[in-house]
Formats: sequence, structure tokens, C-alpha cells
Amino acid sequence: MVRSGLLALLLLLALPAHAGADNMKEGKTLKPDEGILVATVVCGHPVRFMQLYDSGTKSSGFWGPAKFSAMMTCQPGIKTMPMKAGRYYIGYLGTGGTSGTAIPEENAPRFAIEAGKLNYVGDIYVGELFVKEAFDMDPETLAKVTGRPFTVLDREDKARTELADNYDWLLGRHPFMSAIATVTSP
Repeated sequence: MVRSGLLALLLLLALPAHAGADNMKEGKTLKPDEGILVATVVCGHPVRFMQLYDSGTKSSGFWGPAKFSAMMTCQPGIKTMPMKAGRYYIGYLGTGGTSGTAIPEENAPRFAIEAGKLNYVGDIYVGELFVKEAFDMDPETLAKVTGRPFTVLDREDKARTELADNYDWLLGRHPFMSAIATVTSP
């Protein structure tokens, strides 16, 4: 009990120090070593958020959940998060509070962020997608994502349209590149 309470406290203290799940704001400029992660996330039961890790950083073990670099929530809509250039993977699926599942890097979606660019990593589907999520999906998408722990689909045209509709100023400032996350089946 003391161990899990300590972990919860450490995670809460560590959250402000990590890159958040905030989308880019129009007045914000990137640091020279930053790029912008562009993705859409659909989470099924019981996933509530995902933690992103630098390649080579373990997401498992006692300290693993506290070593993340950024977090993506399951809120609808496109994500436009500034991130330091580098290689990353989705290493932890949070289910609420301090509970979740660590994913080994070799089994997780992996992607790279290039500085100064919009890095589209795909439409990411995680967790058990039930009726609620299925109502928002076309039959082809539903067939591709059902029964898999992770699915990453390349919907670049949809992402470009959503960026143009909601973040046209980003498209004017940064080149768009497709950097679709790769997934190796466990």
C-alpha cells in the first residue's frame, strides 16, 4: 500500500515536468530542437491515456510509469503536440489513477519526430473497442481495429483536412510529413 501511494505521489509531482497533452497554440513557437506530433487517438475500454517514451527508456518496472516524455489523452480530435525531436514509442496505456499496462518497446507503436515539421504518426486505436466507439467508425475501420491491442491507420488526407480546418496557421509555418508509427505484433 505504501509503495503504490508513493508511486502515485511521484507521478503527480512528475506530471508538470513532462510534455503535456496540449495542442499547439497559435502564438507558440517551437524551440529549434522541437517538432509537432500530429495524431488522432481512439481509446477503447479500459484505456484513458497513453504515455510516450524515448526509445531505449523502459516503461516497465517500479519507475517505468514515471519516465515518460509526453502523454496523449483519449479526447476526440486531432493532436498537435510539440515534442523534442527524437525516436519514441507508446509504452504505457493508462486506465486511470496509477493503474495501467506497460508495453515493451519492441511490441509498441514506434515513430520519429523531426524538428520543425508536422510529424503525422497516424490514427491510433488502442484498447477493446465496444459499441460506443464502433458507432463512430465506418465498417472498414472497425474490421481493421477489432481484436487488436494496437492499430495504427494512415489517414493522411483526413489529418490534413482537420489541420486545415482547425490549425491552418500550423500548415503555413511547418512542412507536413508522414511518419506513420510502426507496430510489430506481439
